[in-house]
Amino acid sequence: MRNKTDYGEVLVSGLSFGGSVEDQPTKQTSYISEPVKGDGLVHRASGLHTIQIHTINTTADIMFEATLDRDPCSTAWIPISITNTSTGNISTVLHYVYNSSVPNIPSSGKTIELNEFFTAQGQYAWIRVNISNISNGIIDSIKVSF
Repeated sequence: MRNKTDYGEVLVSGLSFGGSVEDQPTKQTSYISEPVKGDGLVHRASGLHTIQIHTINTTADIMFEATLDRDPCSTAWIPISITNTSTGNISTVLHYVYNSSVPNIPSSGKTIELNEFFTAQGQYAWIRVNISNISNGIIDSIKVSF
């Protein structure tokens, strides 16, 4: 039986951008996910959201946005601060930079696969991810749960 306090939503799944290893990478340089329900909309008291980001060879800026409005089509989206659970660093934009291989330098361009966890605190009705300045890589998944 599923615990009633366990909710999770996928914001991004399997996005591949130009220069990646996927067969048909997208050529876009930005992406905004569909919004998912936040803790505030399902009336949970904690306001704590856990976020997982899994990337491979990615160069992009990742920002989470939220709204208190019940209408997810609203223009009332604001950037939210997230805290890296490993380092404790707080930021509103995550800058991922992958340096591809440099000719005649064998140690350059090694695969960088990251699986990171963050938390966000707030009684947000809806949450989405806004990815910009994309130049390469795979954003395998971005998930949020509370």
